[in-house]
Amino acid sequence: MHYSIYDGRASWYFPVGIEIVAFLLMPMRYWIAIILGYALGATVYLHHYDGLPYSNIFKETLYAFIDRCLPIAGIVYLKFKKLELRLDKVKSAVYILMAALTYRVIRFLEYYFLESEFLYGEFASDKLFELFLLHIVTGFVAIFIILVLVFTLDYFNQYIKMIHRNERIQMFLQLLLVILAFILLYFYDRNTLYILNMLVVIPLVWFSYRFGWIGIMLFANCMNLIILIYAFGPASDKVIIDVQPYIISYNLVAILLGAMTNEYNNIRKKLISTNVEITNQNRELTSLNNNNQKLSKRLVSLQEVERKSIASALHDEIGQNITALKIALNLVKKDSTSIQQEAIDYMESSSKSLNNSVYSMLNWLSPTILEDKGLQGVIESQYFEDKLKKVKIDYHAKVLGDISKLPNSLNIAIFRIIQEAVTNSMKHSKAKKFVLEVERFQECIKITIADDGVGCSLQVADSFTQGGFGLAGIKDRVYSFGGDIEIKSSSGFSFKIIFPLVPSEN
Repeated sequence: MHYSIYDGRASWYFPVGIEIVAFLLMPMRYWIAIILGYALGATVYLHHYDGLPYSNIFKETLYAFIDRCLPIAGIVYLKFKKLELRLDKVKSAVYILMAALTYRVIRFLEYYFLESEFLYGEFASDKLFELFLLHIVTGFVAIFIILVLVFTLDYFNQYIKMIHRNERIQMFLQLLLVILAFILLYFYDRNTLYILNMLVVIPLVWFSYRFGWIGIMLFANCMNLIILIYAFGPASDKVIIDVQPYIISYNLVAILLGAMTNEYNNIRKKLISTNVEITNQNRELTSLNNNNQKLSKRLVSLQEVERKSIASALHDEIGQNITALKIALNLVKKDSTSIQQEAIDYMESSSKSLNNSVYSMLNWLSPTILEDKGLQGVIESQYFEDKLKKVKIDYHAKVLGDISKLPNSLNIAIFRIIQEAVTNSMKHSKAKKFVLEVERFQECIKITIADDGVGCSLQVADSFTQGGFGLAGIKDRVYSFGGDIEIKSSSGFSFKIIFPLVPSEN
């Protein structure tokens, strides 16, 4: 438990490591037993083996008790902060190492101020600082060995289950081969120890990469075991002194590298899980989007059917009645007086105006001009220009590329969007100019519609449904074909719409 060489200049003091791990892992309600047991045991040890009298054993035990309470200040802080104390997480591992360092520093100060004469009185003053520092560092040999061993045993079942059976066999075989290789190289030529000290980093990195936290911890424990067996066996004092910094360095690397690898693996697993979840959600969203697109197409189709039905009803009912009215007025006109003639002329004029309005409404609801001239012909004709002229808005239209072979459903959708934009400009914009540009690309059609009117909020624009179907209807038509729409309404009102073209439409 207390292994000293060179007259106490270096020691592997295992109770330090055991004590620190006990305080870290055990609940605070057990600490009093640990400290009291240690203090009483230390006092009895000194009296029994060093021959000190038992006259004041209670006072000495109390002193030893207080002496053990001070160094654990760092661990007490961690406990009161309720921090998770694990060696497989970077933050937690750093906290544990800092608590262990605090323990050793406080012990160093105790030795320096209270026991330097007792412990180091035989040494020259110029060697004291070296001895103090060596006392702190050598304490970490036992701390690291016990920390790595106990935490590995504590989490062994948890981590070994994460590794497939075949990988476990590979891990243990590789551990055996590496350890045998190091032993054989050392005994073949013992001068290679400093080389082996450097080469040990390679298997540390490999086992961390290949098998994660449990791999690097098992390798570190195997190396610790070999060093302990050799140190308490045939090793010389010089070799034992030489391997102390080696034990500290590779255990420190193992703890930090293992914790970082473990956190990296956990993050990678979470990312994979998140990517799978996002992929599943994307599938669901794609399915919902396809369903919404189908519903939008269905809605647009029903709107067109409804418009044609209304147009047919207007033509059959109102159109026939207006024609009958004209015939009746002509018959009455023959036998009427001059005063009656004026009234009849007024009625004829009104019926003619009504007929034109109905005809215009019929064409607006179910435009035969689209079938007659095609989409490009309608855009470049007087159709929209004449309507905008009524409210003194100039119409500027341009078609780039061939749009003559688009599907009929897409032609109707584009026509209706332009129609609604024209209606809104006429009723709400107070504009002087209306600009329309349709451009055909290989994979899409881009439509730009803008006026220089007063503009309005998008919420108000959504309510523009009189005589049309409003902004919401425009969006429905765009989305039903998988298109995108960008709307601006700050200065004037503008649309930028892109309809994708499937291969059959190219």
